[in-house]
Amino acid sequence: MLEYYKEDEALLVKTLITDMKPNAVSATVPCLPAYILFMCIRHADYINDDQKVHSLLTSTINAIKKVLKKNNNDFEMTSFWLANTSRLLHCLKQYSGDEAFMTQNTAKQNEHCLKNFDLAEYRQVLSDLSIQIYQQLIKVAEHMMQPMIVSAMLESESIPSLAGVKPMGYRNRSSSMDGEGPGSYTLEALIRQLGQFHSVMGEHGLDPEIAGQVVRQLFYSINAVTLNNLLLRKDVCSWSTGMQLRYNISQMEEWLRGKNLHQSGAVVNIEPVIQAAQLLQVKKKTFQDAEAICSLCTSLTMQQTGLAKSALH
Repeated sequence: MLEYYKEDEALLVKTLITDMKPNAVSATVPCLPAYILFMCIRHADYINDDQKVHSLLTSTINAIKKVLKKNNNDFEMTSFWLANTSRLLHCLKQYSGDEAFMTQNTAKQNEHCLKNFDLAEYRQVLSDLSIQIYQQLIKVAEHMMQPMIVSAMLESESIPSLAGVKPMGYRNRSSSMDGEGPGSYTLEALIRQLGQFHSVMGEHGLDPEIAGQVVRQLFYSINAVTLNNLLLRKDVCSWSTGMQLRYNISQMEEWLRGKNLHQSGAVVNIEPVIQAAQLLQVKKKTFQDAEAICSLCTSLTMQQTGLAKSALH
């Protein structure tokens, strides 16, 4: 535990939260601010100082909210405080003295449990705050990825042999840069961005389950944007686009395996695009072809399947 004077609370919060920069503690213990704050809470609990406990927790929560409001477009800062807020919440649960949260504790860890105060109300506030920070993190990440998805998934030529078989009327509509020409992003750039997101979350010590959930949500966004554009743009509904999509998805699955995220459920979230890619490559002339389409497209609605088929004619 860690003792501090009541009159130093404002300085403590300013140092650990308001003025804290993620890179300042990146080479130390992940979630260091959360652990220090919990050590201070433990001491206040140990001396049975009700006012000190409640004042520190209230100041902590308010300071985190202010930092996030000020940095509402910063992925790194948002990830950092999601990691620290969820870690502080976990500490308050693990050492609460509540048997439901102590099943994995060692005898030594149980000696560190809070002795005097039930902080269940603050745990609920921190839980709600963690959800808000998570939602902000997803919003920031989606905003950063949005300009990349259509170009990377549907327009970039990651299979060189397909470069000469684009359908008549094909248009490159992307509005961003980083690819092979002006106004294009490559699949490599999109995967690199996903890798940067994952790396930042890992550096901050974000719980692997939460990081996996973030990746799963981003794959859902990639699926939605790709499928919507596929349905709305006849110029990309072709056999070659189907081949390109299947290759792109295989590269994304390979990235998931490389990051140990293949069990995160992210692949399930791009199943509709996988099936749309297959639909673009199957024959669509006979009754048997129709049966094959029905068996393939279990994740697509009838309207989506119909739109994709009509776009091919």
